[in-house]
This record gives sequence, structure tokens and C-alpha cells, in this order.
Amino acid sequence: MNAESKKIFVSRQTEQKYRSLLRAGKAFLQPDDLKELRQALSMVLDAKPDVFQIYGQPAIDFGLDVALIAIDELGLRKHAVLASLLYHFVPNELITLEKIKETFGDKVWVIASELACISSIHVKEVENQAENFRNLLL
Repeated sequence: MNAESKKIFVSRQTEQKYRSLLRAGKAFLQPDDLKELRQALSMVLDAKPDVFQIYGQPAIDFGLDVALIAIDELGLRKHAVLASLLYHFVPNELITLEKIKETFGDKVWVIASELACISSIHVKEVENQAENFRNLLL
């Protein structure tokens, strides 16, 4: 499924972030992995990510930023990148864990469910939460 031709991005900035993610992914991911990344974006776009915002930006932009960090700066692979794109839609029930498991398998499901769990814990210091995410992904 080609997300670019079937979906309208929330903004031009969102489209640029998505394209940056795909460019970064070409160095680390197989062609089939990139196809799954496009499928994950399609799932996110179907979830109406413009309905709410995270840290003052559209939810999809936040997810793309997290996924880009996971692949570009941490060098993580398919499962962690997919989970990092999808996890923050779980607490708001825009995407269910069951749908993630059904579409992307057990590994992505486990990572996404743990990331969603950690993000729901209110940590006083942002550094502690960032360290928790880093440790979980590694």
C-alpha cells in the first residue's frame, strides 16, 4: 500500500518527516520492512492523528519524530521502529494493541505495549522517562 498516494498528510511538515524516515530506513531496513513502515503510517493516518496533539504538535508528527530517532540515531530495526511509531496511539484507543499484533506480529506488539505502559506512568523528571524509553528500546 502506498501511503503517499492514498492519504493526505496532516501537514507539509508531516510529509517531510515521513520522507526523512523512509530515507533513513533505506540504510537499515529491507524492502519488505519499508512496506510495513508504509502500512504503519497508513494505520496511523486512518486513526485520525490530527484529533489530538502531543507536546503541542500533531500526534503523527510526534510518532514520526520518535521513529526517526529510533532508526537514525539509535540504529534500531524494524520492530522497534514500527512500535515507536504506533505506541502513543494505544492509550487513546485510536489504535488497539490487538490490531498492532494482528498486523505486525508479536514482537511489535510487545514493544508497543511496553512503550504505551511506560508513557502512561507520570514521571516527575523527563530525563527518567527518556532513560526508561532508551533502556526499553535497547
